[in-house]
Amino acid sequence: MKAFVSSALSLALVTTSLAGIAPAAAQTAPGMGDLIGVRGSSVENELSNRGYSFAKNWGSAALWWNGKSKKCVSVSVDNGRVSSIESATPKDCGHSGNDELAGVVAGAAAVGLIAALSAPPQRP
Repeated sequence: MKAFVSSALSLALVTTSLAGIAPAAAQTAPGMGDLIGVRGSSVENELSNRGYSFAKNWGSAALWWNGKSKKCVSVSVDNGRVSSIESATPKDCGHSGNDELAGVVAGAAAVGLIAALSAPPQRP
């Protein structure tokens, strides 16, 4: 009986552990739910109006990039209508995703350079 309980407990722990690594169900990108079911030809104009520009095709999906919000979305069309719009990574759209970080680092480097150049010379 002890062996059975121990085995059942082990199985329950393994199942619970594996549940944590199962892929999450695809979710519609925030603010894009109203575009599900729209004609594929119309969604291009709507995405452009929302600040997105076509980035590239990725398999059967099209990737769209919004430079202002730094968001990338993947748009899938089935039978002429949008079947899904999911969030994608900036890298998927051909961007590093570190654009803001790069700007901060460059700004800090510029401030450091100005400080170094304006400091009085050091005497040995």
